[in-house]
Amino acid sequence: MGNKTNEDLNLKIGILLQRAREGKNITQKEIAEYTGYSKNHISAVERGVCKASVELLLGYCALLDVEPNKILDYK
Repeated sequence: MGNKTNEDLNLKIGILLQRAREGKNITQKEIAEYTGYSKNHISAVERGVCKASVELLLGYCALLDVEPNKILDYK
């Protein structure tokens, strides 16, 4: 029962990470190299297949020079 909610949240976060990355014209490969995660993992996170760790989220934020709340669309 909680899985659907988690899947929806993973997908939403993945889409927001992808949009933020693309908005800065950064490739998945560049994110992977910067964070130490594989390009396949970055792709899976952005598709909502895997959830983003806090460490990965902070890597996106550092490379894209944005606050986590901005990427996650929290107000």
